[in-house]
Amino acid sequence: MTGYDWARLTDEQKSVLQAVWDGKRIISVNAGAGSGKTSVLEAIAALPFRERTLYTQFSSEGVKDAAARFPAGISCRTSHSLAWEQTPGPMKARKRASVRVGSRKLAERLKITPRIADDHGYRTPAQMVNALLTVVNNFCHSADDEFMMTHVPETLPDREVICAWAASLWERDITQADGVTPYQHDYYQKQWQLRKPRMNYGRILADESQDVNPCFLDIIARQSAQLILVGDSSQALYEWRGAIDAMDAIVPDEWLALTGSFRFGPEIAERANRFLALLDARIRLTGLGVAGEVGPCDPDAVMCRTNAETMRQAMAFLADGRSVGLAGRVAGDLLAFARGGLALRGGRGTDHPDLCGFRSWADVKTHAETDADGQDLAVFVRLVEAHGEGLITALESMSADGQAADVTCSTVHRAKGLQWPRVTIAPDLGLPEMASGEPNEWLADRRREDAAFLRVCYVAVTRAQSGLDDSALEWVDSAPDQQE
Repeated sequence: MTGYDWARLTDEQKSVLQAVWDGKRIISVNAGAGSGKTSVLEAIAALPFRERTLYTQFSSEGVKDAAARFPAGISCRTSHSLAWEQTPGPMKARKRASVRVGSRKLAERLKITPRIADDHGYRTPAQMVNALLTVVNNFCHSADDEFMMTHVPETLPDREVICAWAASLWERDITQADGVTPYQHDYYQKQWQLRKPRMNYGRILADESQDVNPCFLDIIARQSAQLILVGDSSQALYEWRGAIDAMDAIVPDEWLALTGSFRFGPEIAERANRFLALLDARIRLTGLGVAGEVGPCDPDAVMCRTNAETMRQAMAFLADGRSVGLAGRVAGDLLAFARGGLALRGGRGTDHPDLCGFRSWADVKTHAETDADGQDLAVFVRLVEAHGEGLITALESMSADGQAADVTCSTVHRAKGLQWPRVTIAPDLGLPEMASGEPNEWLADRRREDAAFLRVCYVAVTRAQSGLDDSALEWVDSAPDQQE
């Protein structure tokens, strides 16, 4: 391992390199927020191995960044680019010819009529099509070889029929070169996985391993290569779409941790550790960065749980004369959401997956006002009612990357991997008041028990470098101290 500047690495980071060099077959590295994961991956990539090395993660942006950092001999690929390379010519031609088709139009192509949808418990043909595609997507994300009832959400009507229809849609249409369903990237990846492929690599660096598609994990786990899983188990945010934590799913030959965070100092680390304790995580963070402050601040970024709250925060900053940026793909998310709502309000239908089940804007308003799970939509309804088409104009005026803006607004999911000097946590990560005006302590108890929600909170607070206003998360301070 000569030729690499070991002096720049911490002892924890050196331990990872030693395990790789020693040839441990499966290595799991739990890298806490800001702990220098990239430096470790660069060091591994610089090791003088003869075998080919693959670096992979889901994000194409992350792969491009790695390719710019790593030596030329390291193959940096997304799972989909690997699958595309092995996709037969007719299916590649179908993908290139595919155009986006809304669920209403696809229902017409598949001959799903309003009567058929109603007979199976769906309010619209578009809603039934979305149910079928949800089951297909769940199958594609899984490591399973055939459709199963576990791919069908419990909330869907007529589940057994929907499972059978989805299996038929896959066999008779999606996997055929002349199919009418738009051919998605996950479809050709699933077809590749079903062929049980072998890859010619001696080493696989699987980044962001806390959120791995089980389909792709099945592929890399079958290889004879050394497998290095790197990620932060407490930043697993995509369980809701079928992702799993590979570091939990596979028993490693050696488990290692990176716990020293260079992003922030001990003050913010202490706040992050509250959530790690509630999660019963195997690590706690040590803040190695500059000293910071926890309390009210003029934020560079606001972290929100929902698209609706992100939109509300952005509109409030605009009204205050501030320029607003939207992190990552938030701009596209919000525009699609707003256009879908305005289409319903104007008497037209929408293909937006969160709104296509409603026949009218009145149905959306009723759901937001009367249903317990419609609370998030209530914020959105008020924004559409207050601003109308002006909502689209306002969103289009916002910076898509947040670089030149006074403040950036983002959902936590879209902010993952990003950081700002000063961060404020939005109220939708806090507790709503009861009619009495008191905090909802029942919800506080629920949130302390909800691992997925706690991981969102952990990611939110660890976006801050020097200033953190997490007053919305004060409910966590009444939790029992679980730190050892």
